[in-house]
Amino acid sequence: MKKKSFSSEELLAAILLITLSLFIQPVKTSADIVGTNRALPVINVFQDLTWNVLSSNPITLTGYTIERAPSITWNSDNLLFYIILRTTSSATSRRLATINPATGVCTDIGDMGGNFSSLTYSAATSTLYTMGGTGSGLEANSLFTVNINTGVPTYLAGPFPLGTGGGAIIAYNYIDGYIYHWSGYPVSSMEKN
Repeated sequence: MKKKSFSSEELLAAILLITLSLFIQPVKTSADIVGTNRALPVINVFQDLTWNVLSSNPITLTGYTIERAPSITWNSDNLLFYIILRTTSSATSRRLATINPATGVCTDIGDMGGNFSSLTYSAATSTLYTMGGTGSGLEANSLFTVNINTGVPTYLAGPFPLGTGGGAIIAYNYIDGYIYHWSGYPVSSMEKN
């Protein structure tokens, strides 16, 4: 049997590949969860399987003081997070912004012109949707589309039935393509739209 000899370049390349392979991280097979605290102006990033807090940062927007952020959603087309902000300058109107979850820094899009409390994004229609909670006046439990460039909402449907105790949440289901609406506390009403 004939033995193969290796050149010093081949041995060096092999050692380099082995060394590099020790530093390569396995591919991440899960996603982090991003959420806001509707009572405080903070954004949290959680590890998806354990709910351990990976980061928690104050939400900031140049020129505004943030009171709270009632809702955040992810746009699966442009990979940005959109957030509703309540500022100290207006208790009856919200601002739409994008946010970097790792830093809490927002980029302003515009005044939404109403007291909106929930956001969701539909990948099927490439549309951002919003809804106001029970105490939201004209926006209460009604569904609106939102222009992602200006923040301006357009009425779409509703009002939908109210649960008791206030609150309204909407969420797009990527599996069946429907938007779900929950209202009340504890949840006492749910619709599929």
